[in-house]
Amino acid sequence: MICIQICLVMVFIAGVIMFPVGYNTAFVKYSLPAFPTWRTNEGIVEDTKFDGVCAAKLWYVVYHTSEGFLQQPKRITAWHNWNDITSESACTAMRTQKKNIMYDTRTPTTLTRQSLFESRKIQYEEEHNSGTKLFWAGVTCISLILGILTVILAWLVMKGLHYNYSKSMEQAQLADSQI
Repeated sequence: MICIQICLVMVFIAGVIMFPVGYNTAFVKYSLPAFPTWRTNEGIVEDTKFDGVCAAKLWYVVYHTSEGFLQQPKRITAWHNWNDITSESACTAMRTQKKNIMYDTRTPTTLTRQSLFESRKIQYEEEHNSGTKLFWAGVTCISLILGILTVILAWLVMKGLHYNYSKSMEQAQLADSQI
């Protein structure tokens, strides 16, 4: 009986630990939608610099505010490193090319390549999913223990009511036999 109680306490403690960790991970740190203020765009490479890493100056037009509303178009220029380009000639050849980018509408000069953004978004959503699993595992552990405690409490109440009922029946029979 002690072993069962220890197991129930351990399951409850595990649930109490998993629940807030999962909640914090899934719904506070990595809440969905992932990166809601980022938008896709097409940028033109205006200038490049090669200093071991290829840095490209892109310009693009922004049409949306950080709240998602349309606004007067603005021309934005920003520098971005292209780490996969390793030669100066390849870096220079990027000039006047169109590149798919993602930019943050809160700070439009913050941009990244679409492929890098997609990998970060997938990682973000995986973190959310692992947090969700922890959250629901914690909820399940806590609910299981509370359900078991409810059944045990109901059993004890029924046992007490049965004891009181049988005692009152014995007293009634004893009173009847004395008459």
